Amino acid sequence: MIELEEKLQHVDHLQRIELDIHEFDQWVTKWSWYVGEESLGKIRIKKSRFGLHTSVHESGKNLVSGIELDSVIKTTYCYLKWERDGYDGLVGVKYESVVGGKL
Repeated sequence: MIELEEKLQHVDHLQRIELDIHEFDQWVTKWSWYVGEESLGKIRIKKSRFGLHTSVHESGKNLVSGIELDSVIKTTYCYLKWERDGYDGLVGVKYESVVGGKL
């Protein structure tokens, strides 16, 4: 957990960005960005009353949800990088198979 928080740089002046969340949800982190990847934008993570962590972009878009905070932080970073680079997950994927032998 400490390693992941070191990768996030906190931005206190962004606390004025207010996003409406459910009254039972709570913010777990401050507005932060990934060190060295400031172009990805700022994120904040909320936790629902059921224990589900969700990363929220500064634009207000919910990005990634998961049970473990560490996993949400890591996966959000990958999601933002892939979105920036235009990766859609299906580029160059072709499936082909041959069944040999007697059926």
